[in-house]
Amino acid sequence: MKTSNKIITAIIALLILIPALVVATIIFRYKNGDFTRIEIADNWKSRNMKGITSLHLQGLQNLEIIPSDTLRLEYDFTNINPGLKFSGTNDSMSISGDTSYIRKDTAADGTVTDIPMYERSSNSIKLYLPSGYPLTLKQCDFRLAPGAKEINAGNLQLALENCEMQFQPDDTAIVHFDRMAIAGKTSTIILSSSWNIRELDLNLKDNCNMRANESKTGSIRLDIDSTSSISLNGQQYSSIIQKK
Repeated sequence: MKTSNKIITAIIALLILIPALVVATIIFRYKNGDFTRIEIADNWKSRNMKGITSLHLQGLQNLEIIPSDTLRLEYDFTNINPGLKFSGTNDSMSISGDTSYIRKDTAADGTVTDIPMYERSSNSIKLYLPSGYPLTLKQCDFRLAPGAKEINAGNLQLALENCEMQFQPDDTAIVHFDRMAIAGKTSTIILSSSWNIRELDLNLKDNCNMRANESKTGSIRLDIDSTSSISLNGQQYSSIIQKK
Protein backbone atom coordinates (compact mmCIF):
# COMPACT_ATOMS: atom_id res chain seq x y z
CA MET A 1 0.00 0.00 0.00
CA LYS A 2 1.28 3.45 -0.89
CA THR A 3 2.19 5.86 1.87
CA SER A 4 -0.55 8.30 0.76
CA ASN A 5 -3.18 5.56 1.01
CA LYS A 6 -1.98 4.65 4.50
CA ILE A 7 -2.28 8.28 5.59
CA ILE A 8 -5.82 8.56 4.17
CA THR A 9 -6.82 5.31 5.89
CA ALA A 10 -5.41 6.53 9.20
CA ILE A 11 -7.28 9.84 8.92
CA ILE A 12 -10.58 8.05 8.19
CA ALA A 13 -10.02 5.72 11.15
CA LEU A 14 -9.39 8.69 13.45
CA LEU A 15 -12.53 10.45 12.22
CA ILE A 16 -14.53 7.36 13.19
CA LEU A 17 -12.70 6.63 16.44
CA ILE A 18 -12.67 10.11 18.02
CA PRO A 19 -16.48 10.65 18.04
CA ALA A 20 -16.96 7.10 19.36
CA LEU A 21 -14.54 7.81 22.23
CA VAL A 22 -16.31 11.10 23.04
CA VAL A 23 -19.71 9.38 23.18
CA ALA A 24 -18.32 6.54 25.31
CA THR A 25 -16.75 9.05 27.73
CA ILE A 26 -20.01 10.99 28.12
CA ILE A 27 -21.98 7.79 28.75
CA PHE A 28 -19.42 6.63 31.34
CA ARG A 29 -19.43 9.98 33.16
CA TYR A 30 -23.25 10.15 33.16
CA LYS A 31 -23.54 6.66 34.65
CA ASN A 32 -21.10 7.75 37.37
CA GLY A 33 -23.20 10.81 38.19
CA ASP A 34 -20.91 13.47 36.67
CA PHE A 35 -23.71 14.83 34.48
CA THR A 36 -27.42 15.30 34.98
CA ARG A 37 -29.50 14.45 31.93
CA ILE A 38 -32.09 17.13 31.21
CA GLU A 39 -35.26 16.23 29.34
CA ILE A 40 -38.03 18.81 29.02
CA ALA A 41 -41.64 17.72 28.56
CA ASP A 42 -44.08 19.70 26.42
CA ASN A 43 -45.77 21.29 29.44
CA TRP A 44 -42.49 22.42 31.01
CA LYS A 45 -40.52 25.61 30.52
CA SER A 46 -36.81 26.12 31.03
CA ARG A 47 -35.18 29.34 32.23
CA ASN A 48 -31.60 30.33 31.52
CA MET A 49 -29.71 31.03 34.76
CA LYS A 50 -26.34 31.87 33.21
CA GLY A 51 -24.44 34.51 35.18
CA ILE A 52 -26.68 34.28 38.27
CA THR A 53 -24.51 34.16 41.40
CA SER A 54 -27.22 34.77 44.03
CA LEU A 55 -30.56 32.93 44.06
CA HIS A 56 -33.50 33.30 46.47
CA LEU A 57 -36.59 31.05 46.31
CA GLN A 58 -39.82 31.72 48.19
CA GLY A 59 -43.30 30.21 48.47
CA LEU A 60 -42.69 27.00 46.51
CA GLN A 61 -44.55 23.91 47.65
CA ASN A 62 -43.32 21.30 45.16
CA LEU A 63 -39.62 21.90 44.55
CA GLU A 64 -36.94 19.39 43.54
CA ILE A 65 -33.26 20.23 43.88
CA ILE A 66 -31.08 18.13 41.59
CA PRO A 67 -27.25 18.12 41.80
CA SER A 68 -25.85 19.22 38.45
CA ASP A 69 -22.85 20.73 36.73
CA THR A 70 -24.77 23.85 35.63
CA LEU A 71 -27.43 26.10 37.18
CA ARG A 72 -30.80 25.61 35.49
CA LEU A 73 -34.49 26.01 36.32
CA GLU A 74 -37.46 24.09 34.88
CA TYR A 75 -41.11 24.43 35.84
CA ASP A 76 -44.52 23.06 34.90
CA PHE A 77 -46.70 25.88 33.59
CA THR A 78 -49.95 23.95 33.02
CA ASN A 79 -51.62 24.95 36.30
CA ILE A 80 -49.76 27.80 37.90
CA ASN A 81 -51.85 29.31 40.69
CA PRO A 82 -50.39 31.50 42.01
CA GLY A 83 -47.91 32.14 39.22
CA LEU A 84 -44.15 32.40 39.52
CA LYS A 85 -42.66 35.86 39.78
CA PHE A 86 -39.09 36.52 38.66
CA SER A 87 -37.14 39.58 39.80
CA GLY A 88 -33.56 40.67 40.33
CA THR A 89 -30.49 42.27 38.78
CA ASN A 90 -27.92 40.99 36.32
CA ASP A 91 -26.26 38.54 38.74
CA SER A 92 -29.01 37.91 41.30
CA MET A 93 -32.50 36.48 40.99
CA SER A 94 -35.52 36.02 43.25
CA ILE A 95 -38.26 33.54 42.37
CA SER A 96 -41.46 33.66 44.40
CA GLY A 97 -44.57 31.56 44.08
CA ASP A 98 -46.55 32.80 47.06
CA THR A 99 -49.32 35.35 47.33
CA SER A 100 -51.18 37.03 50.19
CA TYR A 101 -54.77 38.19 50.00
CA ILE A 102 -57.77 39.07 52.15
CA ARG A 103 -60.80 36.79 52.28
CA LYS A 104 -64.13 38.28 53.29
CA ASP A 105 -65.95 36.12 55.84
CA THR A 106 -69.60 36.94 56.49
CA ALA A 107 -71.17 35.79 59.75
CA ALA A 108 -74.82 34.85 60.26
CA ASP A 109 -75.59 38.32 61.64
CA GLY A 110 -74.12 39.96 58.54
CA THR A 111 -70.83 40.99 60.12
CA VAL A 112 -67.99 40.93 57.62
CA THR A 113 -64.51 39.98 58.80
CA ASP A 114 -61.29 40.32 56.82
CA ILE A 115 -59.21 37.14 57.08
CA PRO A 116 -55.58 37.28 55.86
CA MET A 117 -54.79 34.34 53.55
CA TYR A 118 -51.48 32.96 52.29
CA GLU A 119 -51.01 30.58 49.37
CA ARG A 120 -47.91 28.97 47.86
CA SER A 121 -47.36 27.73 44.32
CA SER A 122 -48.00 23.97 44.06
CA ASN A 123 -46.60 23.56 40.55
CA SER A 124 -43.67 21.21 40.01
CA ILE A 125 -40.33 23.00 39.86
CA LYS A 126 -36.88 21.54 39.25
CA LEU A 127 -33.71 23.40 40.18
CA TYR A 128 -30.45 21.96 38.85
CA LEU A 129 -27.89 23.11 41.39
CA PRO A 130 -24.07 23.09 40.98
CA SER A 131 -21.77 22.14 43.82
CA GLY A 132 -21.02 24.97 46.26
CA TYR A 133 -23.72 27.31 44.97
CA PRO A 134 -25.27 29.28 47.88
CA LEU A 135 -29.06 28.96 47.87
CA THR A 136 -31.59 30.81 50.07
CA LEU A 137 -35.09 29.39 50.56
CA LYS A 138 -38.08 30.78 52.46
CA GLN A 139 -41.50 29.18 52.92
CA CYS A 140 -40.53 26.26 50.65
CA ASP A 141 -41.15 22.51 50.77
CA PHE A 142 -38.43 20.76 48.81
CA ARG A 143 -36.63 17.48 48.37
CA LEU A 144 -33.24 16.49 47.03
CA ALA A 145 -33.50 14.31 43.93
CA PRO A 146 -30.14 12.82 42.90
CA GLY A 147 -31.06 12.13 39.26
CA ALA A 148 -28.77 9.06 39.15
CA LYS A 149 -28.26 5.80 41.08
CA GLU A 150 -25.04 7.12 42.61
CA ILE A 151 -23.71 10.64 42.42
CA ASN A 152 -21.10 12.91 43.97
CA ALA A 153 -22.98 16.12 44.76
CA GLY A 154 -19.92 17.98 46.07
CA ASN A 155 -20.85 20.83 48.43
CA LEU A 156 -24.40 21.80 49.36
CA GLN A 157 -24.93 25.25 50.93
CA LEU A 158 -28.46 26.16 52.07
CA ALA A 159 -30.03 28.97 54.11
CA LEU A 160 -33.56 27.97 55.17
CA GLU A 161 -36.41 29.85 56.82
CA ASN A 162 -39.83 28.27 57.42
CA CYS A 163 -38.92 25.41 55.10
CA GLU A 164 -39.32 21.65 55.01
CA MET A 165 -36.44 19.66 53.52
CA GLN A 166 -37.01 15.98 52.78
CA PHE A 167 -36.21 13.21 50.32
CA GLN A 168 -38.23 10.73 48.28
CA PRO A 169 -39.04 7.77 50.61
CA ASP A 170 -38.54 5.25 47.78
CA ASP A 171 -35.33 6.88 46.53
CA THR A 172 -32.38 4.65 47.40
CA ALA A 173 -29.83 6.51 45.28
CA ILE A 174 -26.49 6.90 47.02
CA VAL A 175 -25.44 10.55 47.24
CA HIS A 176 -21.96 11.60 48.38
CA PHE A 177 -21.48 15.10 49.80
CA ASP A 178 -18.04 16.51 50.55
CA ARG A 179 -19.70 19.17 52.68
CA MET A 180 -23.28 20.03 53.59
CA ALA A 181 -23.77 23.43 55.25
CA ILE A 182 -27.28 24.31 56.47
CA ALA A 183 -28.36 27.45 58.30
CA GLY A 184 -31.94 26.79 59.38
CA LYS A 185 -34.59 28.94 61.08
CA THR A 186 -38.03 27.54 61.98
CA SER A 187 -37.53 24.66 59.55
CA THR A 188 -37.84 20.88 59.45
CA ILE A 189 -34.83 19.08 57.95
CA ILE A 190 -34.66 15.33 57.31
CA LEU A 191 -31.58 13.64 55.87
CA SER A 192 -31.74 10.37 53.93
CA SER A 193 -30.12 7.12 55.06
CA SER A 194 -28.51 6.80 51.61
CA TRP A 195 -26.60 10.08 51.93
CA ASN A 196 -22.90 10.02 52.80
CA ILE A 197 -21.82 13.39 54.18
CA ARG A 198 -18.14 13.83 54.93
CA GLU A 199 -18.59 17.17 56.73
CA LEU A 200 -21.87 18.47 58.15
CA ASP A 201 -21.99 22.13 59.19
CA LEU A 202 -25.19 23.17 61.02
CA ASN A 203 -26.61 26.38 62.43
CA LEU A 204 -30.12 25.74 63.79
CA LYS A 205 -32.28 28.43 65.37
CA ASP A 206 -35.85 29.47 66.20
CA ASN A 207 -37.61 26.12 66.64
CA CYS A 208 -35.67 24.30 63.95
CA ASN A 209 -36.11 20.51 63.94
CA MET A 210 -33.57 18.21 62.28
CA ARG A 211 -33.36 14.43 61.92
CA ALA A 212 -29.94 13.21 60.79
CA ASN A 213 -29.55 9.97 62.73
CA GLU A 214 -30.10 7.71 59.71
CA SER A 215 -27.61 9.43 57.41
CA LYS A 216 -23.90 8.60 57.27
CA THR A 217 -21.81 11.54 58.42
CA GLY A 218 -18.22 12.35 59.25
CA SER A 219 -17.42 15.41 61.34
CA ILE A 220 -20.33 17.57 62.52
CA ARG A 221 -19.96 21.25 63.36
CA LEU A 222 -22.99 22.26 65.37
CA ASP A 223 -24.44 25.57 66.54
CA ILE A 224 -27.96 25.10 67.94
CA ASP A 225 -30.12 27.27 70.19
CA SER A 226 -32.34 26.15 73.08
CA THR A 227 -35.54 26.22 71.01
CA SER A 228 -34.30 23.80 68.35
CA SER A 229 -33.73 20.03 68.34
CA ILE A 230 -31.64 17.49 66.45
CA SER A 231 -31.69 13.69 66.31
CA LEU A 232 -28.30 11.99 66.01
CA ASN A 233 -27.02 8.47 66.59
CA GLY A 234 -24.25 7.56 69.02
CA GLN A 235 -21.46 7.68 66.48
CA GLN A 236 -22.58 11.10 65.30
CA TYR A 237 -22.60 12.53 68.84
CA SER A 238 -18.96 11.53 69.20
CA SER A 239 -18.14 13.39 65.95
CA ILE A 240 -19.57 16.76 67.01
CA ILE A 241 -17.24 19.76 66.93
CA GLN A 242 -18.98 22.50 68.91
CA LYS A 243 -18.80 25.89 67.19
CA LYS A 244 -17.35 28.75 69.21
